[in-house]
Formats: sequence, structure tokens, C-alpha cells
Amino acid sequence: MKKIFTLLFTMALFQSGVSQISLEHTYPNSMAAMAGINLSDSGFKYRMVDPDANQVVLYNPDHSIFKSMAFDPYPDAGRVTVWYISEKTFDLDNGVEFMVSYGNLDDTTHLTRIYNEDGTILFERIGEVPAWLAENEPSDAINAIFTAPGGTKMILNSSADHAAKVYSLPGSLPLALHEPDSQIIHPDIRLFPNPTKNNKISIAYTLPGNVKIGKVTIYNMSGQPVKTFEVDNHFNTIELDTGSLSAGTYVCEVSGNSGRISTSQFIVQN
Repeated sequence: MKKIFTLLFTMALFQSGVSQISLEHTYPNSMAAMAGINLSDSGFKYRMVDPDANQVVLYNPDHSIFKSMAFDPYPDAGRVTVWYISEKTFDLDNGVEFMVSYGNLDDTTHLTRIYNEDGTILFERIGEVPAWLAENEPSDAINAIFTAPGGTKMILNSSADHAAKVYSLPGSLPLALHEPDSQIIHPDIRLFPNPTKNNKISIAYTLPGNVKIGKVTIYNMSGQPVKTFEVDNHFNTIELDTGSLSAGTYVCEVSGNSGRISTSQFIVQN
């Protein structure tokens, strides 16, 4: 009888714990596009970046829309990255601003812009991209904006003369933004050419030192896996045949036994 009581108690406790986890809200077609951020004045928001629509949408904690912000497309930019969605970093008004980095992985096209929430371009530099740390640094090792003696600074790398340029910003970086809010590109994974038109794309990945075997999974924008590959740390590049994929945007995820390591997006064109 004691064993039966213990079993029933354990089952009840387990069911009680499970019942505390429930689905709160679903954002359609937003896999690898959603994250939580903290704005210095407006507090916590969910953010969604849609590179195909050139749009950033911020949602309140109750999932109602807080702001919908557009940015301009840029010709021949196969990679579009949104960084540093923030208040009072790039200017001192009450609005939201964000950085957009346009470029290709072959380093032939680079453009960095800072947008106001109304679509106004506050800053633009052609041939300059946010500063990355060395390739062997930890994930998300971007250090483009930081607080220094004398104020907030931004470093952009110039592809024209290989210089690192330091810019002074009028605002400050929120404490919660010590790691930048980012989307689309990840230093542990590279996809090229992107977009791809020739039925092939190269996936360059990096597994952490403690991960011997990993997995590369390709998802469509509905969250369905369409291709899966096992990879190891003896190689760092695989070739993906995209001939069977329909035109559109796909998510590439590298994972290990402990879960997701990195994600990025690529575009298949007819």
C-alpha cells in the first residue's frame, strides 16, 4: 500500500509540474525570427525580424503589436542582419532605433545603416560592417557597440582599406544589451552563395570543442524539417543540393546533444 501511495503521489506531482507549462501564444512563420529584448524606456518586448518583408515588429508582453518598423532593401545584399534594437543608443529621443547590416559572404557588398522607427536613415556607411571578434571567440561574439571612457562607441570594419573605425554615439547602451539583439547571421555558421540560384549551397559550421557529433537540419518557414545531415568536428563544410527545394527562405540549424548551437537563414531562388 505504501508503494502504491508513493507511486500515486509521484504521478500527481509530475502531472502538476507538467500542467504549469502551457502554450501562451504562437507567432506563425517566425521560427528563428523571434526573441525577447529589453528596451531602456519601454521595457520587455518580443521582437520579430522578417528579412523578406524588410520589417521589424515589436510585440508587447501580452503579444499585441507595440511597433512595426520598416527598413529599405539593398540590391545584391544576400545577407541582411538586424542588430541593436534599442532606445536612446543611437539618439536621445523617445523612439526606437536599430542597425541593419547588408552584405554578402563573399565580402563584395557591405552597407551599414541605422534606422529610426519611422524608416528615417540616421546613419549610413558603404563598405563598413559591425565589428566581429576573432572567429574562435564564443557564439554571438560581436562587439560593435560598447561603453568606454568618454561615452558610447561603435566600431565598424571597413572592407575598402581593412581599417576599424570608431564612432561616438550620443546615447548609452542598456545593461541588458551587453550582448546585442541579433537576427539571421551567426558567427558559427556560414552559408554561401546566399541567395543561391545554382542548386547548391555550402554550409560552413563550427562545433564547440566538447561536441564531437552534431546535426545540420534545414527547415522551411513553416517549421517543418526538409533535410537533415549528421556532421562531426573532423570537417567544417558540407554541400547542400537545393535542387529539390522550392524557391523561398529556409532556416539552417546546427545542433548537438545539448540542443541548438547556431542558426541562420538562406534564400533559394529559381
